[in-house]
Amino acid sequence: MLKRPGVALAAIAVLAGCSSSAHRVVASGPASTTSIATTTTSSSSTSTTVASTTTAPKHAAPSTTSVTKAPPPATSTTAAPPTYAYVLGPSSSGSDVTVEPGKLIEVELSGNGEEWSPPTTSDSAVLAYVSGSTDATTGAAQATFRAVESGSADIKSSRRCLQTAGQVCPQYIVLWTVGVTVQ
Repeated sequence: MLKRPGVALAAIAVLAGCSSSAHRVVASGPASTTSIATTTTSSSSTSTTVASTTTAPKHAAPSTTSVTKAPPPATSTTAAPPTYAYVLGPSSSGSDVTVEPGKLIEVELSGNGEEWSPPTTSDSAVLAYVSGSTDATTGAAQATFRAVESGSADIKSSRRCLQTAGQVCPQYIVLWTVGVTVQ
């Protein structure tokens, strides 16, 4: 039986406000000790909070109560995927697009048996290259551009036969160009 149930109840009330996944209450012996353990689990860490109350016999020194508060659960923020003003593909060649400064343009050129050169910009002050890649196996190319300031620029690439072992490729190069106006 607890001699100071108010202290144990106060500890339970403090811990009940925490977000937790498990509670444990332990009581023992004539010098009764009541412990409350609360375990909080987040995606990156687990913390345990323990509150204990010790009730000693009448001839012993007064008991102490300790409450340790767990740190708040870790929060993760995930950046939203970028929103593109345009996504340009192989059939976009010869077209003209208009975008506002700060907007992104994505270029996705699929291989389909042909090899694409990395897309480039004719004026990086107007249209800045952000990132890109090519895939030697499939011939695909990808690039992201950001509209920087008012003006005109072209995004250019080219395609040719994707050479594979034992294959003879015809010698041709097809130019791919999209005009971009930033305003």
